[in-house]
Amino acid sequence: MSKQLSRIEKYGRRSTRKNNSERKKSKTERPLDSEQSAEVGSRRELHPSYRGRLTRLFYHSLIVLFILLLIGLLYWGRKMAA
Repeated sequence: MSKQLSRIEKYGRRSTRKNNSERKKSKTERPLDSEQSAEVGSRRELHPSYRGRLTRLFYHSLIVLFILLLIGLLYWGRKMAA
């Protein structure tokens, strides 16, 4: 029969938080010289977000639909009353 191994025996120990933070720092801390950083620009310029514009468009469309509904109901009510 084969021996059942525990998770630690099978996969090894977890890495410490210190090692994880060092790994993250080493990946994110890549110094750019001044020419490269000037060429790249900011993240907002590279990847603009249209979320605010889409939200405003959504709310304006809801307002327009509500006004059209109101006009339609008023027209229908006057038509039925006559």
